[in-house]
Amino acid sequence: MKLALCAGEVSGDLYGALLARAIQQQMPAVELIGTGGERMAAAGVRPVARLPFGTMGVTGVVRRLPAYARSLRTTVAALRTESPDAVVLIDNPGFNLRIAAAVGRDLPCFYYIPPKVWAHGYGRVRLLRRYVRQVIPIFPFEEAIYRREGIPCRWFGHPIVDLIDATGDVDGFLRACGLRRDAPVVGLLPGSREEELHALLPVFTAIVRNLRVHFPQMQAVVSCADSRIRQTVDRCLAMAKSICLSGMAPSTRSSAAALWFSRQAAR
Repeated sequence: MKLALCAGEVSGDLYGALLARAIQQQMPAVELIGTGGERMAAAGVRPVARLPFGTMGVTGVVRRLPAYARSLRTTVAALRTESPDAVVLIDNPGFNLRIAAAVGRDLPCFYYIPPKVWAHGYGRVRLLRRYVRQVIPIFPFEEAIYRREGIPCRWFGHPIVDLIDATGDVDGFLRACGLRRDAPVVGLLPGSREEELHALLPVFTAIVRNLRVHFPQMQAVVSCADSRIRQTVDRCLAMAKSICLSGMAPSTRSSAAALWFSRQAAR
């Protein structure tokens, strides 16, 4: 059996890698192809196209439009040539809905982490109903929405659960980020897109500054998805020093961070 996994964002690459490994455990002889990043390739997915990772905002989309158009043509052509038994679309609706429209009548398409139609763009359900065999959302309330629209749907849970390492070295994480156990920690999660980082981090750091007026001992940590995002975060935080926001520690240790935050919330 040959399956195609199509992701186009840092988070999709991460979830796609988890999915690829889970599929291989169930079907060791499966052949996996698709689009994504280094994590999916390391998980055994043979890339058929390289995507410019997701953007947000009109400027970001327009700036990368030629690259997206090339990737779309390459991906569609590769899927038609490879003719997989099924195509699994992972998040990234701006790209993947176009893939579904291009190949959905000829290849069975399934959408893992479908568009958040409950938040915006509800009309996208028409594309899903027309070109996608089944959707697999990550929030339980989405199941009723899609079923009401006549779209087959199964909910299994959120993949972030599989990323939390219950044996993570929390003390090591705190030391690496320069954090203390005896002071409250606030986690900042600005996203994985460069435009998100530039748009959200100034707001986040301003919020932290205001909170520190009332909670002087408060610590803050930023979770970064990879080294590329870490560089962008470092630049943004360097600028934030001018507004007295010292002590913010970027970290790529998302599993340990998630464990730390979950333990704090359980207290």
